[in-house]
Amino acid sequence: LGLTAGLVLTCAAFEAAAGTVNRYSSLWVFGDSLSDPGNLYAATGDKIPESPPYFEGRRSNGPVWAEYLTADFDARGLAAANFAYALANALPNDDIAQGLPFQVPDLPDQIAEFALTSRDRLGTAPIASLWFGSNDIFQQMAVNPDPVAVATTAARAANAVAEGVTALAGFGIEDFLVFNLPALEKTPQFTLLRPEAAPLAKIGSDTFNATLADRIAELSATGLRVGTLDMHAAFDDLIAHPRKYGLTNATDPCLIPGVSICTPEQAKEWAFFDPVHPNAVVHSEIAGLVGTKIAPVPLPLPVLLLVGGIASLGFAARRRT
Repeated sequence: LGLTAGLVLTCAAFEAAAGTVNRYSSLWVFGDSLSDPGNLYAATGDKIPESPPYFEGRRSNGPVWAEYLTADFDARGLAAANFAYALANALPNDDIAQGLPFQVPDLPDQIAEFALTSRDRLGTAPIASLWFGSNDIFQQMAVNPDPVAVATTAARAANAVAEGVTALAGFGIEDFLVFNLPALEKTPQFTLLRPEAAPLAKIGSDTFNATLADRIAELSATGLRVGTLDMHAAFDDLIAHPRKYGLTNATDPCLIPGVSICTPEQAKEWAFFDPVHPNAVVHSEIAGLVGTKIAPVPLPLPVLLLVGGIASLGFAARRRT
């Protein structure tokens, strides 16, 4: 499966239920660093993550996928906001105790902020996206690298995502896009830097994805329209066939914080900007694919995105509103 095929297959039922891509009146994004447009960076006084080498607070070398979509809604006068924070968990945790300068908004906190600031701007057909789970697994691996503990935390995190969907449904949202996790053990963090921990990472992402699939089936049975974006299949294909996406390297990270960084030219061609985060071309690819499902109109350059990324694309960077 390529990124396109993987998305179509996992969203086929959702697409049939949800109708055309023009029907959504607002977009609400919840997540971690894979969706954060710079919220953590702003909250820490432009300190975390260090930028450069990161791009203006994104954990990448360019915009994250969600920014293209919120900008698309904005351009059409439709409500959109992104509540995602790098380092966020699906399960609440104590960031202060772990040495961070403030409590990062986890999924329940992000939903609370949405309820406080945006619940009256939904329109007639809102949609929400949720992408969580990696940080819960990584933190459990750091605290207690036990297979049972990692699997338990991964399952709890998936359940928390499902509970987040239920909570948002209580505000009137009936359409959702939920991302599962890539095979974490195939990221450079575990293929190059910590190969001894790769089996634990696999347990984490496999357990999370299996639990999430079960919970989404339960949610769909209640009448909610929940589409799964199969990032596991998509990243498997990306890692196996990077040249299909205009990339030359899906093995090495461009940036190893505090150690090394590749050239800007290499960063455009290496799938991973750091050991766990994709580069801007991959984010643009994800944006193009997701946009065929939830944007008010198709994104302007989907064909170019599918054949190898973009050379230049102006956009209005969107943070929380």
